[in-house]
Amino acid sequence: MDLGKLLVYFDTSPALRLLRSPNAPFIIDFLDRQFKQPGRIAISHSELHAALIAYQEELHESHPTRLAIPADAYLAEWCSSEALWLRRFLEVGRGEPVYQLTPHTEDVFSFLDRVLDKDVGFVGTESRLKLVIDTLADLVVGSSDDPENRLMHLRDEHRRIEEEIKRIEADGRVSKYQPAQIRERFGTAVSPFASYRETFEPSKNRSATLRYRFSNAK
Repeated sequence: MDLGKLLVYFDTSPALRLLRSPNAPFIIDFLDRQFKQPGRIAISHSELHAALIAYQEELHESHPTRLAIPADAYLAEWCSSEALWLRRFLEVGRGEPVYQLTPHTEDVFSFLDRVLDKDVGFVGTESRLKLVIDTLADLVVGSSDDPENRLMHLRDEHRRIEEEIKRIEADGRVSKYQPAQIRERFGTAVSPFASYRETFEPSKNRSATLRYRFSNAK
């Protein structure tokens, strides 16, 4: 590893461009739902386009300013030479284009899987994916010095909180986690302690051994 290679990689890598995108959490979440979770390799344009429209409608209930342009424009952007996150091609016997994940996007999923498996241990799929989305969203907001980007994030949060307050005031019902969601979130909460214990216990044992040796040397 050397600085020259790092500079070229950071300047040209489509995988890093995806992770740096302001919409990275949502793009990754959408592609994960369409390709990785169901184990699909290729999806037709009409199906992926309809799925993205449905995803945008769902997303805009909580994040109305995210993925706000037409679905066709996003699919074209993700296939462009500037992005290279999806591959679009014509398959024999099909009357419309088909999409596949590119190796660059597969690299992003592999990287996130390794990091999350290491960091959150037995945490389930839902909490793992939520951790990815929340972490990337926080990274995008926290690493930007653009006032408009920060204001957009704060307005989204403000709107989401107001809508939840209105729903509770209207019908008095509060949504709560299901048992599986509770178990997954509990795993997220306690996993850092397991890592800490793995780091601390060897040090504690070495300290005890040293104390024993010194006491016997007197």
